[in-house]
Amino acid sequence: MISPQTALSPKKPLFLTNIPFWGSAFRGKERHSGCKSSSMFIMLKKNLFGTRNLLRTLPLLVGIVLMFTLSGCDLFGIPDETGNKPVIPSGGGTTAGTQANPIVFTGDGSGTYALTSAVQAGWFTFTAPGRHELTVRDYQYRPANATTSPYTLDVRVTVLDASLQFVSSSGGTAMNGIDIGANNQSPVAFNSLTPGSVYYVKIDRYSEYSSFGFFYIGIN
Repeated sequence: MISPQTALSPKKPLFLTNIPFWGSAFRGKERHSGCKSSSMFIMLKKNLFGTRNLLRTLPLLVGIVLMFTLSGCDLFGIPDETGNKPVIPSGGGTTAGTQANPIVFTGDGSGTYALTSAVQAGWFTFTAPGRHELTVRDYQYRPANATTSPYTLDVRVTVLDASLQFVSSSGGTAMNGIDIGANNQSPVAFNSLTPGSVYYVKIDRYSEYSSFGFFYIGIN
């Protein structure tokens, strides 16, 4: 007749019966799931640093580590921080400046820059001599004889003065979120800028649903 205690006792897997320390772990009073410590790890410590043969324990240790790795358990407690780091889109481009720390163009300047999850609006600044031309190229731009664009971001462009007021182009367009990234839209001329004054160019994604990527800007 089977006693109630025997009937309720957890069964030890048969294939683990003859493995050193494993059977002892199943006899422990504490049983935990997941990545918490348990009697199994207490017995593992005794086997590793006790009098048992290390050669008998090492293969089992490797198996345990592999088991937790395949199950997605972080056995060593090392955080994966890659999800918190902004990723520069493939294809190049330096991360654009921010409003607090804009990219400064001294005289003529140009370059390929990226917007990322960390820098979602790019800021650039220049000091005007009186007339400037602004060129922006985005994914709508096509080089000669090319069917695709070398740029991946769809952008809109805002030009501001030192008081963060919108600046109008020579054609009278208030530069507030204007799409000028295609071939026939740039450069945009500004011929009424105040010499010696500071101006800003702000680059945003065309919409909040647009992917991050990189673009070209040139000021001369």
